[in-house]
Amino acid sequence: MNRSAYVFAAALAAAFALAFPARAQDHLELGKMWTFESPPLEYWKQVHDFQANPEWLDKVRLSALRLGNKQRPFCSAAFVSPSGLVMTNHHCVRDAVEKAATAAGKGEDWIKDGYVAPKQEERSSSPTCVSSSS
Repeated sequence: MNRSAYVFAAALAAAFALAFPARAQDHLELGKMWTFESPPLEYWKQVHDFQANPEWLDKVRLSALRLGNKQRPFCSAAFVSPSGLVMTNHHCVRDAVEKAATAAGKGEDWIKDGYVAPKQEERSSSPTCVSSSS
């Protein structure tokens, strides 16, 4: 394909994509991810028999966080309790968990064995891991 044909094909593809944007709720073969501006309300109702209201959507939106280090928040997370407990994926906090276990000084391997705090005051935190919402 010569350069002008390639440029034309790329421009045509871009124009098509802009003219006919795919929405997750219209094309579920693209996945079930959604934004707060366009939640798949009808899909939830049909498939899960769940009707989200504005209050529920606000609660979910306000629980969403970005998690990472001070220079670059790179993972998603969410508040899961009123006291500030956060849930995220293991790979997002692996380094912070290793550092917290070392700082605890008990010789435990929290990556291998996990960590459970029986009481809220026994929860561990990490000075290198930060969260932000927006």
